[in-house]
Amino acid sequence: SFYEYQYSVEVTNGAGSVAYDSSIHTRTLASAPLAGATLNASTTTSSIILLQWVTPNIDLLRGDIVNFEVIGYQVVSEQIVTSFYNGTDNIFSVTGLNPSTSYGFRVILFNGIGYAESNTVEAMTLDGAPRGVYPPIVTVINATALQVEWTEPEQPNGVIISYNILLDDMSIYTNNISGTFIVVNLLPFTVYSFQIVACTLFACTPSNYTSIQTLQAPPTGFIAPNVTNLKNDSFTASWVAPTSPNGIITSYSLYLRYVIPCSQSTDQDICDYIECSLGESRCGSQCYMPATHACCQDTLYLQAENHACCGSDYIERGSGSDVCCGGSFYALLSGYTCC
Repeated sequence: SFYEYQYSVEVTNGAGSVAYDSSIHTRTLASAPLAGATLNASTTTSSIILLQWVTPNIDLLRGDIVNFEVIGYQVVSEQIVTSFYNGTDNIFSVTGLNPSTSYGFRVILFNGIGYAESNTVEAMTLDGAPRGVYPPIVTVINATALQVEWTEPEQPNGVIISYNILLDDMSIYTNNISGTFIVVNLLPFTVYSFQIVACTLFACTPSNYTSIQTLQAPPTGFIAPNVTNLKNDSFTASWVAPTSPNGIITSYSLYLRYVIPCSQSTDQDICDYIECSLGESRCGSQCYMPATHACCQDTLYLQAENHACCGSDYIERGSGSDVCCGGSFYALLSGYTCC
């Protein structure tokens, strides 16, 4: 089928032979192809794969190329993606693909009579930028600490090589797995903004911001009041706001203390003079060595393993992070405080 022929007529009589001019080239009709194209694929970007193919020789093609059709599918699901191309070229770039995804392709040729499929090739797109990076979940621990939690993006589009925590647009922590991180040494009653940046080898994608405020804490940076206009029965006291309010100042309380000379005091402990040796500390009215003893609100105890001061008591503590509340130790819980 589809072979080319040329005819010529020769006339012979008793005097001799005469050959006429050859006929024009003539082909037989086409038939269904015996072989398909040879297909190759190469990855270009995170969303493009380049396809190139070579058509079989005329003996196998048995007709003229009318068109090629490119069919593709995702390897994992084996779902037909689409008919990407329909034309006569031998090269085509498949675009709009998902990053870090394996695809299979084949080319179907049509010679006007029949169809033939090429070999199937597989190629994986490169890693792309993550999509759907969720904002971090931030919870309050206390006035100076917050817990940040993050999860994998909705579409990683490759292997996540790093998660970067940004605090007010400054990097404070990097890890390659999802999880939690406790941020400490923060300022009380301050609003902080957190962001997660997820990265593949190709690119990074930031999440939206999560803003949260730390708890209030006692004020700091408060200087003594200024006393003026001293008289026999009155004076004027004035003060300035603390340099670090650490919250909302709801009130100021002014206290008056009478100073009594030791000679007039009935409490002898107030006027005791204690001299301790080098390396010792004072606990109430006695000296002690911190290496062997513990002082809890002027009460002295022998040091014991896994024990710590809780008020004036020296009691067992289960963990180094336990907090003292009401004379007992409790496990540190996010969102709780001792009142």
